Amino acid sequence: MKKLWNISIGLFIITIISSCEGYFNISMKNNSPYTIHVYCKEKSAKFDTVDFKGTMKYVPPISQNQEDFVYGMFGGMWLKWEDHIGVLSVYIIHKDSLEKYGEDVLNDKNRYILYEVTGKQLDEFDSKLYFPPIPSMKDVVMYPSYDEIIRKVNDE
Repeated sequence: MKKLWNISIGLFIITIISSCEGYFNISMKNNSPYTIHVYCKEKSAKFDTVDFKGTMKYVPPISQNQEDFVYGMFGGMWLKWEDHIGVLSVYIIHKDSLEKYGEDVLNDKNRYILYEVTGKQLDEFDSKLYFPPIPSMKDVVMYPSYDEIIRKVNDE
């Protein structure tokens, strides 16, 4: 009887631990020479256009050589981004551009940098992104391209 009781308690504890909710986040490390702002939005396959007004997550500025949280969600202890996110659009905006154009900065592709990161890639990167992108991020869909971003940041 005591053995059955111990097994029951053990199974109960395992069930509780495995169903625990936690908050999982994605961070951005800014290795550029300037301050950036980052907006994130999950991309839906149902819509061709993205409505920026009031739907994007705002993150305070990330200064040079700083790292900060840019996106998160609640999930079980064993969360895999691949199971929850198809594509996460990550908009990186120079602080001066945001101050000059406000939210309208997102209406012109020449005023921001865009990463289209899949859930699988987020898992591979251990939920950490970099600006400028590091070599392991070369396969991420980006606008402008990886090489153009590197060239642009190095020129500044």
